[in-house]
Amino acid sequence: METNQFFSLKRFYLLLRNDVLINYKMYLFTIIVAFLVDFVVIYMQLPKGYHPDPNYSNFAFITSFFICLFSLGIFLGMSFPNMDNKIKVRSYLLMPSSTFEKFLSQFLIRIVVGTILFMMIFWIDTRLVRLVILGIYKGAVITDINLFHFASLYKNQNGENTLLTNAALTLFFVSIGTFIFSVRLFFKKNSFLKTAISTFGVLYLIFCLMVILSHCFFPSTFGFDVHTNGHLILHSKINIFDFWIFSVMSLSWLFFLPTGYFKLKEKQV
Repeated sequence: METNQFFSLKRFYLLLRNDVLINYKMYLFTIIVAFLVDFVVIYMQLPKGYHPDPNYSNFAFITSFFICLFSLGIFLGMSFPNMDNKIKVRSYLLMPSSTFEKFLSQFLIRIVVGTILFMMIFWIDTRLVRLVILGIYKGAVITDINLFHFASLYKNQNGENTLLTNAALTLFFVSIGTFIFSVRLFFKKNSFLKTAISTFGVLYLIFCLMVILSHCFFPSTFGFDVHTNGHLILHSKINIFDFWIFSVMSLSWLFFLPTGYFKLKEKQV
């Protein structure tokens, strides 16, 4: 009985179905806008016609990808849309579903499905923009712009690729996404604006903390530089400073998700 009160597959399905039926126009509009924004950003970043690099590598797409991540961040920041309206929030909290089901449904729609769709849209746009440029600018031969592959996002300009760095980078973005998704529950009015401000504020505070620690432990640090040349660990492949940054940034999502869940549970009560 207690398990059924916590999670019911039938009840969870009905909750998802109800959300899609009510918000399908908004989801469709979001997909269209993301498609157009990604297309414009990628088009502006890629070379038109002759480019001095005879083999325009996938590294050029990284800038476009990070810019387009903002569209995904906006979608995540719009989670729990009923929480901004007093009438809607009461109806939402009184729906016959558990707190876990409500939190899980938004997590599935916003983070899981939203991220998958974003990746698909970006991948499709890279192909379409490439075809448009090659069609319009005859000086751009097909070898000038390589086909985009997500694996290239994990490589630097020298083509280097390490498992630890890749895992840390992926989990870092997961942590940022879960923070945006969960912190929205702490605001009642203008939640999207407050979520955006708090996200940039937290990132800036983390940067300031690293600068302060650099000045404390390494007096030779100048200005806003961050000292990263600490003691090497893991067979001299990574220093202790990087390991600390990877740990904090990569594991934060384990704290953000439960915090968001219990905040929603608090509202439910």
